[in-house]
Amino acid sequence: MITGKFSFSFRTFSFYAMILFAALLTVFVPAPVFAQLSDAQTVQVLSPKEVFVGDTAEISYTFYSPIAFPMGESDSVTIAFPEQFFEGSSYTLKGGILRRMGNQYRLSVMFTPWKAGSLDIPPFDLLTLLAPDASGYEIDLAPVIVASLVEKTGKKTIQPPYPPILIPGTIYVLYFCGIIILILVILLFRILLNLDSVIRSFSDFSAFINRTKNKCQALRALKKALKSSSRMSDSEFAEAVEKSMRKYLVQRFDQAFESLTTNKLLLHFYELTGDTLSVGQSISVENLANIFVRLDYIRFAQNSLDSMRLPENQYKAAFDTGEKEHTVKSLQEIISFFERPEKKENHKKRHVQEKEVKNA
Repeated sequence: MITGKFSFSFRTFSFYAMILFAALLTVFVPAPVFAQLSDAQTVQVLSPKEVFVGDTAEISYTFYSPIAFPMGESDSVTIAFPEQFFEGSSYTLKGGILRRMGNQYRLSVMFTPWKAGSLDIPPFDLLTLLAPDASGYEIDLAPVIVASLVEKTGKKTIQPPYPPILIPGTIYVLYFCGIIILILVILLFRILLNLDSVIRSFSDFSAFINRTKNKCQALRALKKALKSSSRMSDSEFAEAVEKSMRKYLVQRFDQAFESLTTNKLLLHFYELTGDTLSVGQSISVENLANIFVRLDYIRFAQNSLDSMRLPENQYKAAFDTGEKEHTVKSLQEIISFFERPEKKENHKKRHVQEKEVKNA
């Protein structure tokens, strides 16, 4: 009997203790620990808590819904708000994201306010935004307050204006560019004031380039003929050397030396220069004429009666040993002498005389 009464009393005490523990747990522990949000409960949070004009803010709207929104297998989906309904002069909706957490959903709406005061986004159908053919779940966000920095600080100008920021060293670059422009302007005026001299200088420089090119071509041609002399007859070598030299004279003096006979070569030089050749120039021209006479004799007198006269070393129409090398070397020296720079007075006098000869 004592045992039975004791067991009954212990079971009764345990039952009441469990009821008391559940009551205390319900009072002191928040409801979300035991269950999700109730059907009618929603939570709206603004981030940041204080929003100013021009800021980008977020409204987080958490709610419970037994409806399975068309999100597929993903737990989050991006929502695009139509501009014609959700963009006004007081705010701009930049988009939203819907996240699923079991039967709970969290809608994040990003917006930028353009006016201070109360901002109320009109209700919209969430199902329609997710699927245009569906409808039936309206979301009505609570108004939010947009603060004004001007009203809060009492300043009409938030920050005083600053001059444009210059990169370090910019002022020196500007000074340098200014100096370069000034120098270019001065040079332009100098060129315009001395246009004739500039044109003449440019013409002289162009002529110098052409003469240098002509000289190099002539020297290469003579060297090439000497290198190939072992494969050519004496008459062929003489012809190649003389043609190369006459081509050089045509380009150098702008005269028809290719068709000029050798016996008139010396006279033509005197006429070209107005009989103003110096002693050294006269010697070079006479040497050139003598070389041409020798080359013509080898070219045209082979197997002739005159080439069979005695003594043989004086009349034979062939080169002696070492005569080819000596001939090429002499012609190279004559070319170098023709290309020596003249004094300015002689150059002007020669230029006038050549012009008069051309006109005649």
